[in-house]
Amino acid sequence: MGKGLHRSERAAFSREAAGIITAAVLFSAAHLPSLVLTVASLAWGIAACTHFLRYRNLYALGLVHGILGLCIAISVPDVVTHRMMVRLGYLQYHH
Repeated sequence: MGKGLHRSERAAFSREAAGIITAAVLFSAAHLPSLVLTVASLAWGIAACTHFLRYRNLYALGLVHGILGLCIAISVPDVVTHRMMVRLGYLQYHH
């Protein structure tokens, strides 16, 4: 057991960093196939997970998530975001 612990201490990523990356990738995968939303949600997922691990405040994260969503909805044309729809709704969107 001691050898496994020593190996994990030498790993490139800590358990915390691996958890943040995993959660951010899953969060961004929920926004596929919209490339704009996927990239934005990957960056936001990393920031949100880091913030949550430090402050444990979901209300602030929910508020910022809503504000960022509004910013993207206003600044990026509907032709690109397909009105912020994801999954099947994104593919079936007709403007």
